[in-house]
Amino acid sequence: MPNRIKDFFSPAGNLGKAKGYESRPGQAKMAEKVAEVIEAKSHLVVEAGTGTGKSLAYLVPAAYAAEELGKKAIISTYTIHLQEQL
Repeated sequence: MPNRIKDFFSPAGNLGKAKGYESRPGQAKMAEKVAEVIEAKSHLVVEAGTGTGKSLAYLVPAAYAAEELGKKAIISTYTIHLQEQL
């Protein structure tokens, strides 16, 4: 799965082709790490500032993992505002 994530966030990938997309290296690195820990059934703590792209960095690997494993991904947020954003 990490290769799929790397491809998705690359300039030639699905996200890179989106209108107005701006490459965020920290976002891509976080997404790759999230994918790695999902595969390893491990844990990860990430601290990243506003504008890093944290939401997509965990949603994309979670969606790919859910698709590959035939399972659901559950995302829990602290606020209703963030639920509405996602």
